[in-house]
Amino acid sequence: MTSVLQLLNDAWRLYKENLSLFLGYSVWILVPYIFIMIVDMIPLPSGLEGLVLAPLYIAQLLLIVWATTAIVITTFITMRKKSPKLPLVGKRAWSKVAPLILVAILVGLVVLGGVILLIVPGFLFWVWYSFAQMEVILNKKQGWTALSASHDLVQGRFWPIAWRLIVGQLFLGLCYFFSIAILVALLSLLSGAPEVAFSVTEPPLWQDVLINIIEVVYLPLFFIYSTLLYLDVRKTYKPSSEL
Repeated sequence: MTSVLQLLNDAWRLYKENLSLFLGYSVWILVPYIFIMIVDMIPLPSGLEGLVLAPLYIAQLLLIVWATTAIVITTFITMRKKSPKLPLVGKRAWSKVAPLILVAILVGLVVLGGVILLIVPGFLFWVWYSFAQMEVILNKKQGWTALSASHDLVQGRFWPIAWRLIVGQLFLGLCYFFSIAILVALLSLLSGAPEVAFSVTEPPLWQDVLINIIEVVYLPLFFIYSTLLYLDVRKTYKPSSEL
């Protein structure tokens, strides 16, 4: 299997080479966020505000699933040295939204059940079923079949796969966090208010906007890495009958 360092390097190279493509999908996530921000700034009765915000949050969720799916499909296509046809990628990504939400719910219930029993089963289930969504997007699996296919891919290689899942995503997560912290500190100093601290619970508007912009920039990297890892795991997969 490919090392974590090589997977991260390949993900970064692919991202740089196709920056406009990947950002073109992830930036869509900002559209409902802008409307949510506008609604938050308008004084509305609590009941009316809830009615307005509910469809916006649903739209945001659907766009996140669509955008991340399109990023996975685009990664798969560009890895094969082909040019993605954007209308087809977008249409295919929309067709995967409902099956992906169903599989995400199934995986979430299984992992939650494992966590409730003990932490260890929850971790096992998380690794076993970590490729279920990829199976839906790239291998046309659905429901429990996607979970079963993911489990088969992990069989016999649990720790090498767990290592690549955790370390790669942790590294990207730390880069994301430090990018936010550095930019917030820099902007605070430039604004002449160095005492303004980074707030996670109730960030000021400018921090919230900055965090969402950085999230849009980093989001493709997480899913490019996950896609490359899945493709590598599938490429090196040997059915139990061949072991």
